[in-house]
Amino acid sequence: MVNKISGPLGPPETAAVESAAAAGAEQLAAVDSPSRAAEAAATDAVTRIAEEVAQGRISREEAVQRIIGEALDSEVVRAAPAELRAEISAALEALVATDPTLQSLVRGLGSARSREGA
Repeated sequence: MVNKISGPLGPPETAAVESAAAAGAEQLAAVDSPSRAAEAAATDAVTRIAEEVAQGRISREEAVQRIIGEALDSEVVRAAPAELRAEISAALEALVATDPTLQSLVRGLGSARSREGA
């Protein structure tokens, strides 16, 4: 509503707040797009690796190492100090070696069932 005497109803800061909110939404969208792109790229890498296993070009063990390599090649991990990257690598390898759920996923890597879920 517009008040004929003083302009828009409400405090004059309303327009500034609405403008800032719109700018914030645009910035969030800009940040979200690269993260979605990175997520899609990681999924594509895992899909390609699974296809290589299914085609018999690489073993499951090599596939696991490549997937860990993909995780270590992420922007966040690349920015970390070398010591931390080594710890992350060791932790990922330990998880794959000891976690029953991850072991099950590795056993299914490259199977027809795992490709249907992709």
